Amino acid sequence: MLLTTIAVMTSCLNSSSDTASYNDAAITSFTLGTLTRYQHQTKKDGTDSIVKKTINGSSYRFHIDQNLKLIYNTDSLPIGTDVAHVLCTVNTKNYGNLFIQDVEDENVLYIYSSSDTINFTSQRKFIVYSSDNTGNNTEYLVNVNVHKEEGSDFVWHQLADSEELQMLTNLKAHFWNGQMYVAGDIGEENITFYVDKEGKLTPVSASSNELPEGIKCWIGATKEEIYALSTDNKLMISRDGGTTWEEDILDEDPSMLPVRDIAFVSYPLEYAENTEYALMVGNRSKEEYPQETIAMVWRKIVDNDEYTPEGIWTYLDRSENNQYTLPRLENLSLVAYDDGILAIGGEIIGTDDASPAYTQIYQSRDDGITWKANKSYQLPDAFDDTTNSMAMARDDDNNLWLFCGKTGQIWRGRLNKLGWVVQE
Repeated sequence: MLLTTIAVMTSCLNSSSDTASYNDAAITSFTLGTLTRYQHQTKKDGTDSIVKKTINGSSYRFHIDQNLKLIYNTDSLPIGTDVAHVLCTVNTKNYGNLFIQDVEDENVLYIYSSSDTINFTSQRKFIVYSSDNTGNNTEYLVNVNVHKEEGSDFVWHQLADSEELQMLTNLKAHFWNGQMYVAGDIGEENITFYVDKEGKLTPVSASSNELPEGIKCWIGATKEEIYALSTDNKLMISRDGGTTWEEDILDEDPSMLPVRDIAFVSYPLEYAENTEYALMVGNRSKEEYPQETIAMVWRKIVDNDEYTPEGIWTYLDRSENNQYTLPRLENLSLVAYDDGILAIGGEIIGTDDASPAYTQIYQSRDDGITWKANKSYQLPDAFDDTTNSMAMARDDDNNLWLFCGKTGQIWRGRLNKLGWVVQE
């Protein structure tokens, strides 16, 4: 009798496992397969062509909102991706039966198959039915988002010309604490302006530009330190907000310090918490070094933690193997942008070759060691290069700003991908 009971129980368990059904109706995962992308390219001879490429769709995460019953990719697919013929893998809870609603007739449903392509050029409705055949079902709306612009394209917008800028020379601009500032000289007087989002300039109190005794010009600041150039061309530092000053520490002969056209930028180091990378670029005296054609580049690692050693300014020596040095440009501007540094300036000093000012933006992706032209960063087509001074700055929306003396032009632009919002 015991053996008979065990046999019956085993038979019942096997039967139950084969016919199990559930009333759950939910999609638990959604993944794209390999996708085709058609990308426009311009050859060296100027002719255009379309190149067919493949991309890994599984690299683009899809979010399933079980409350709103929405499914969408958190990072849009690249422009040119073919979403009219998409293979996707969709999993349901407890083997629910999945159907796709027809685009034109909502009464027509197709059985989902991972081997059939689906047209996602518009929103699609997926319906999952529970496996117990009771008709219990859940509807999901699926959006496959595709970018409508190339991420590497930079788009400029021209704002209204400024009468104030037309009067200024030696322009400098910076963004601090949510506010854009631009400063410049009118004769012997230096004036600073607030800049609103539409490019309108409003004067700041004149006292804000006063220099401490013995200081020739401001250079820049990190979180805890302010840097300036003294009247005898020494690099000075203040750690108390500009009240007291002392000479900063260098690892190289002070004669390599820039004394004109000085630009500065600082940004956090990714691999060291509470630490900043400061970069100073500029030129030596034109009278003492008339034939020099390369800018002076210095960097400093600033650790803002207490009881840490003081940082030292290091001169980035120009190796003979380095073919991509930064030219000795007048009126330099530096900006940290797109995981790198951008630089622009006026005419090249120390060369007999005629070089128009403000025609090329240079980029460094190795913290100031090498500088190359990047085709993503070109000046606007309508940019007036007769400007006698220009300043570049970045705001907290990843917009680059260009302020132009003499012409009064103001430009604002952004690399497309830096304006995209990725939902988590």
